[in-house]
Amino acid sequence: MPTVPARSVATPQTSPSVATRDLVPTRFEAVGADGFRALVSDWDGLCASRPDNPFAQSPAFVHTLWLAERAPRRDLVIATGRAADGQLCALLPMVRERSRLPILGLDTLRPLALHCQETSALARATDSVVLAQRMADYLLGADGPACDVVHFESIAVGGELHVALHDAAARLDQPVLSRGLEANPLIRPRGGELPGPSARFRRNVRRAWRLARESGRQVECREISWDWQSWRDSVARIYRARWGESPVGSSYALHDPQRLDLVDALLSRLDRFFRTHAFGCFVDGELTAYVICVRGGSEVVLWSTCMDADYRSLNVGMLLWDSCLHTLSGWPGIERINFGKGGDRYKLDWSDDSYPVADLAIVRARGLKRRRALARWPAAETTAVDV
Repeated sequence: MPTVPARSVATPQTSPSVATRDLVPTRFEAVGADGFRALVSDWDGLCASRPDNPFAQSPAFVHTLWLAERAPRRDLVIATGRAADGQLCALLPMVRERSRLPILGLDTLRPLALHCQETSALARATDSVVLAQRMADYLLGADGPACDVVHFESIAVGGELHVALHDAAARLDQPVLSRGLEANPLIRPRGGELPGPSARFRRNVRRAWRLARESGRQVECREISWDWQSWRDSVARIYRARWGESPVGSSYALHDPQRLDLVDALLSRLDRFFRTHAFGCFVDGELTAYVICVRGGSEVVLWSTCMDADYRSLNVGMLLWDSCLHTLSGWPGIERINFGKGGDRYKLDWSDDSYPVADLAIVRARGLKRRRALARWPAAETTAVDV
């Protein structure tokens, strides 16, 4: 797969009439790894058209994640929708995992995304509902990418793509399986303040700062410049302290110390439309916890965080979140701080809002393969749902 240049070519010039009118795709096609580079310019333009923060669907991020995940029997499949004039107006990067069993094996199509990030079709904001419907019709229809099961690990319940997939599956008589309803916590800063923490939790935070001062250790939390080489070894050490040396799945592919060079390359490319910021908690000058976040538009996504458990007694995680979140909430124009999927205690302590996400699988296969999929996919606790 060709390497994406450090700085993508300029966004294509678009006339005001094209930029402002509703763009409805008339042609969908699946683009593989070989066609990735040709998409980058239009893809960047699609990212720039969004008012939210689609950094995890930017070509730089998708390219990096694919380098981390690619393996035998995995194919990169980028579903693209173009208007009659050729304008790219919808896109969804996916991975097709081909079964080793040639007859009864189930080929699965899933979005190329991190486990904690909600999946949605990257679409022009002017008519995203129609674009989601067209994307769903393509993915589940006879002309869509070949597969037996379409699996979304994190999809916003009631969102445009979620509703469109249910509608398309109902028309095509394809079973829809859903499980694992979870919260995606958010913070909506108000006047630079954090509205989420309770009075009791705020007292706990003040107590943690007091204990840190009384410990005799020098504890400091601050935003740190992204001088990767100067602290990537510390990131690797913290990661190993948290996850050990055992191999990890694709959900954490970019956190793996073996792939820090990929993260290094990624962060140098995200600055076209997004800004990457890092915060750290230092004890006696040593990095003990970190948070990496990406800002795009009015939203900040908290992408990666980890804490050295050896410093748990100093509450370095709580202290870092207190410093980091107060800094982010004070930035002009920030309307939403997104924690990503998962009802972890620290997320709930700080957040004041959330929306539900779920694991969704749609069985396209028929006959014996369908029965096999319904018996084994996604798992025994899965139940069919109607939305």
